Amino acid sequence: MNRAIISFYTRVGTDAANRTVNDVHAFGHAELEGHHDFIQWLFPLDVPSAAISQSPILEPSEITEFRASPALRERLLMSLDLMLDFYGFERKQTVISRSATWDTRSVEWVTCRNHNFLRITRILKSLSILGLRDHAEALLEALDRVYADYPVVGDVTYQFWKSALLDPDIPSERNT
Repeated sequence: MNRAIISFYTRVGTDAANRTVNDVHAFGHAELEGHHDFIQWLFPLDVPSAAISQSPILEPSEITEFRASPALRERLLMSLDLMLDFYGFERKQTVISRSATWDTRSVEWVTCRNHNFLRITRILKSLSILGLRDHAEALLEALDRVYADYPVVGDVTYQFWKSALLDPDIPSERNT
């Protein structure tokens, strides 16, 4: 049984680029934008990544372990906070809203066909699968406002975001 995600999140193992979760959590905005192989480790899914072939795939036992472990979910929230900051959001408990950096950060990703739209879909799905559905719902609420305010997001992207929360107990390939 491959437990790559648990190993990564418990700070025992590394990702495919030999980075620990702490290394990735220390990324600045430029690194978060420039690297494309970390998001699958921070927000794993139970299906292969179409973009990064060496990405881990969540095992059912890992999903169970995340859902049962407050420590793992707390580290997942650290990953969420990292990405929220990157996008210009902030989290207070389970409320996500635009932060003081929104105007600066949003110009970096709220653009036509931006790859971060796909990252956000992954984040929503992963949070739901791993036991943080309330946070995924809070993020979707914040994204509802982005969709309303920025037509560049588009209907297709918005539908992907919404479909990411359809049913976290159904394997991911059925959610898209």
